[in-house]
Amino acid sequence: MKKPFTLLLILLGVVVLNAQPEYRSERPVDLVSAKKRAGISFEAAKPFERTVSLAHTRPDLDLPVESGTILRLLPAELNNLYAQRPEALSLQLPVDAHSQIVLELVQVQPFSSDFRVSTDKTAPAIVTLDMGLHYRGVVKDAPNTQVAISIFSQDIMGLIIVDGNRFALGKLSQSAANEYILYEEKDLDDHPALSCATPDDGQGYERHELEDNNVAFRQDKCVRLYMEVNNDVFNNKGGLQNTINYVTGIFNQSAILFTNESLNFVISEIFVWTGPSPYTQNSTSQLLTAFQNNSSNFNGDLAILLSYRGSGGIAAGFNGLCNRIAAIACAMLVLHPLSIMYPFIRGR
Repeated sequence: MKKPFTLLLILLGVVVLNAQPEYRSERPVDLVSAKKRAGISFEAAKPFERTVSLAHTRPDLDLPVESGTILRLLPAELNNLYAQRPEALSLQLPVDAHSQIVLELVQVQPFSSDFRVSTDKTAPAIVTLDMGLHYRGVVKDAPNTQVAISIFSQDIMGLIIVDGNRFALGKLSQSAANEYILYEEKDLDDHPALSCATPDDGQGYERHELEDNNVAFRQDKCVRLYMEVNNDVFNNKGGLQNTINYVTGIFNQSAILFTNESLNFVISEIFVWTGPSPYTQNSTSQLLTAFQNNSSNFNGDLAILLSYRGSGGIAAGFNGLCNRIAAIACAMLVLHPLSIMYPFIRGR
């Protein structure tokens, strides 16, 4: 499983309920509460067997984690769930041989109205693909938790945050038996260090910028994100559909933390390099420069390059979101082979 890292929260604000127009919160806990108030039923789903094994009992898998739970997917249950496409979902997830947790989830739309997928072989034509089902919510009876789950016709992936501790759910590439692993980030043998190479531009916020309490305005304004995927990720994932599944799943998991600050992100385009790309550099700064030079016109407010090359992440600056110069609205993110999927988007 590949996972990105680091988050730069873009805006801070205080919600003054009596002074703001009515708006719909996109925070996972609020999404779940709204569906319950509307009387929407949460359909039960059990995509995994109750029989589980612990990671340390499976030396055959050569796992990069000290501990974790091995789960076996039930393909028929997943297919049924995918076909039904429920609006709200109560997903049972075994955590060990004797207990399970229930995830209360609401389906979300992480794509802009003009979303498209393109490649170096098809651009500017649009590629038609299965974009999956994306859910956000909480662990049942634990409103301070956050959950993001993405479901595809033959795969499922997710992130669960409990008391600040991040748990990843993903398929084991070492296993051909529909086996998945649920593990905590801190248990990785090779834990990637947090790294951000964006230099301080020396210009601080003005007081009036920090006093903008118009949460409803921020809720209504979605930031459109253009994502470009290097060919090393495409080759590793083994095809375009798997690459799109991976990237959209990463985004869904990243977006849940931005909703805490009333920031809504959507993907406007995913461009995938299926053949040789211009991004062959080995340093993050060089990759960002190459990306800027190649991204004078992109479909979105912010642009980000995803690759396994380099290390850490870097943004062109701190004011990319509000800047009309495309090069300043670019960022580079390095995916780590062993890191789990947690927030990575960079902007202002």
